[in-house]
Amino acid sequence: MKKLFTVFLFAEILCGTNIFSQTGWFSQMSGTTNNLNSIYFLNDNIGYAVGDAGTLIMTTDGGNNWNTAIFPYALRSLSFPASSRGYSVGDNGEMLKSTNSGNFWASQISGTSSNLKSFYSPSENIGYVVGEGGVILMTTTGGTVIPVELTSFTALQNRDEVILKWQTATETNNKGFEIERYALSATRKEWVKIGFVNGLGTTSEKHDYSFSDKNLNSGENSYRLKQIDFDGSYHYSNVVDVLFNAQPVGYSLEQNYPNPFNPTTTIKYSLPFDSYVKIVVYNSIRREVKVLEDGNQSSGYHDVVFNAAGLSSGVYFYRLQAGNFVQCKKFVLMK
Repeated sequence: MKKLFTVFLFAEILCGTNIFSQTGWFSQMSGTTNNLNSIYFLNDNIGYAVGDAGTLIMTTDGGNNWNTAIFPYALRSLSFPASSRGYSVGDNGEMLKSTNSGNFWASQISGTSSNLKSFYSPSENIGYVVGEGGVILMTTTGGTVIPVELTSFTALQNRDEVILKWQTATETNNKGFEIERYALSATRKEWVKIGFVNGLGTTSEKHDYSFSDKNLNSGENSYRLKQIDFDGSYHYSNVVDVLFNAQPVGYSLEQNYPNPFNPTTTIKYSLPFDSYVKIVVYNSIRREVKVLEDGNQSSGYHDVVFNAAGLSSGVYFYRLQAGNFVQCKKFVLMK
């Protein structure tokens, strides 16, 4: 019997059976090669893990897929004293807090540059943190969020630009935000400043901000905000990534803006290839009013302005023909 079992086991190994799974454990793809130091699950599906290089990953399907965020310093410990409230601590005094079940994390002022190792919270407002050099931190207020409470930060491609949007719930002593992009090339890997947006100083009202990043090459781009106080202190947001395509993936004709208009409006369209382009404006009975474009154009994103001075109010149509692509849209002149 022992010999027979040995033969079966050898056959399983030879055929590629995952012997690791026979222990009851299965490998999952974390999406990172950085060392992971702590893990916490809110329920069967939603969980978080933190690790070196500021890595914070999240799953919403029981660990089958993980999304990654990157913070400035390595993270060593992760804890959720309540389902909606979580903390993570790490090197150089790094401390993060979430008040919405980990969907968004805000930096906190820990008051130390020591490497922090572990967090414990026996109740809603009381918390303890320990770290290197005998450091012990305590809070009786649930921690102090940075003077600017950032509630969202997103990056999305819009034609030939990336639009960054973020929202603050409150602001104290906020000079503004430096926008930084991670530049990756054969000779340079670093964060570079690409713009600045003024803050509102001190306010208890929600506010929406935005920034447009243009003239990009195709590829993955990473962004973060550097929030700066009037006293010169600063804090970083989490990092957001966007995959940018410099060339359109297909022909398209967008709705003009503004619409209704008086007397000018802008029409935008996209060409994935160099094409012969013709754009014509018609009135409501389909009679030609004006030819806006008629000739060869290079691939990319294009704009054309229509000036309707001299025309009467009413419904008009504009038609794009580019290669085999034809599309027509309606717009309204209102004087």
